[in-house]
Amino acid sequence: MKKIFFLMLIILNTNFLSSQERTIKNLYGFGTNTTFMFNDIKDTSFLSNVNIISPRLLAFPGGLGNFYHLSGMGYGIKISEVDFFHKGKLPKRIRGINKIIEKNKHKNYIYPFIDLSKKLKSDVIIDANILSAEIDETIQMINLILKNGINVSSVEIGRELTNQSYHENFDIYKYLEKSKALTERIRITFPNIKIGVVAAPIYKSYVKHVNWNKLLSKENFYDAIVVHTYAKVTKGKDEYGKMVTEYPEGKNMYQAFNIYKKRSLDFFKEYPKEINDYSQMFQNKDIWITEWNLQVSKLTGKTHIQSLFVFCYLMEVACNKELRKINLMSFHNLAGRDISSSVIINREKSSLSTTFAAFKLLSDIFVNDRITVVRRSFTNEFFEYEFHSEKNEKFFVCINWSEQAKKVDVSEYDYSKVYYSENLYDNQYYSENFSSNEVNLKELEIPKYSFCIFKSGKNK
Repeated sequence: MKKIFFLMLIILNTNFLSSQERTIKNLYGFGTNTTFMFNDIKDTSFLSNVNIISPRLLAFPGGLGNFYHLSGMGYGIKISEVDFFHKGKLPKRIRGINKIIEKNKHKNYIYPFIDLSKKLKSDVIIDANILSAEIDETIQMINLILKNGINVSSVEIGRELTNQSYHENFDIYKYLEKSKALTERIRITFPNIKIGVVAAPIYKSYVKHVNWNKLLSKENFYDAIVVHTYAKVTKGKDEYGKMVTEYPEGKNMYQAFNIYKKRSLDFFKEYPKEINDYSQMFQNKDIWITEWNLQVSKLTGKTHIQSLFVFCYLMEVACNKELRKINLMSFHNLAGRDISSSVIINREKSSLSTTFAAFKLLSDIFVNDRITVVRRSFTNEFFEYEFHSEKNEKFFVCINWSEQAKKVDVSEYDYSKVYYSENLYDNQYYSENFSSNEVNLKELEIPKYSFCIFKSGKNK
């Protein structure tokens, strides 16, 4: 009778049956595009802020990797190569970037990048210049980073090379030829480094995209495909993760941001299908999201809804079993001047985006290499997750997208952090809207528009 009763408990306990171990270390990464143009790693304030969010993985050079050279100042970019390969707005932007680099006499950015990676003890993903660099340049980059005691976990071969701007002078055939040659050299010299290749968007009907994915999916020389995720929640024209034009909706800010909220929640419902479609197309390969964010927008940039989205996206990838093929991610961007895409912003005295709050809380979780997820639920605009860390800590995480407070029983937890804001559209730099305590908790009201972490067993 006891055996039957015990069996019934196991059957009813779906949380136990659905538990899964998840490696999360490489999900907590950041791109470093423009980081070293506007930040000195000797600046104690900058280092302090980076340490607070504690990246586990750093990408270099980031979005400018397609034209990076190890020799030369800054990114070592040769404008003639940009003019030859790119027919969009990048040539103009690069000219401006090179002027800043020359004016400040910056040395090659790989050296401050190495210094920062050493201080953080982070792993590294290299963005290889497949367009104009020799194979030896990428090998030299890897060797230089490894000689400084830093682990190079991955190499991403090119960035967004399926974009329409690269239509001339480069195609899938040249990409495959060059990628195979680079991969062969890396495999011989660094057999433990994983290789990621650029996949095209799968929901667009461009002939180039269809042909690119068709030919790439037939190959097997790589470990993962690389895609970028930017959730579009405002109306207007988007291009490469950025809203080029957009127009407000609703009669006021409240109505507009409720529309953006609905689209954000719809994104989280639909995203697993997109990832599954990629997985099926590319022979169940791993998936790397080397740029992700809410779509870069003047309407939502540095608002509270962006911080909610960032927190929710990372928790969904970490805990939703339908997203388990994603095993490497880097947020765009660690630091720079862009208000929407940088966590640390170099424009005003208050130089922290609202996304800083999300990463500050998330760093408590992603200090772990692995977690075991025992529950994930989403009802009435309220996400809940329960999981155990490898250090025998138990976490309860919740995200309240609704405008109503929610009551939860957290009596078994002894530590909490809560971040909230009065409105989704609150447009401000990071502020200390934290509620934190380390006392015995009971039933608690989770504020509206908040994300929270509860933890127990931290002293075991």
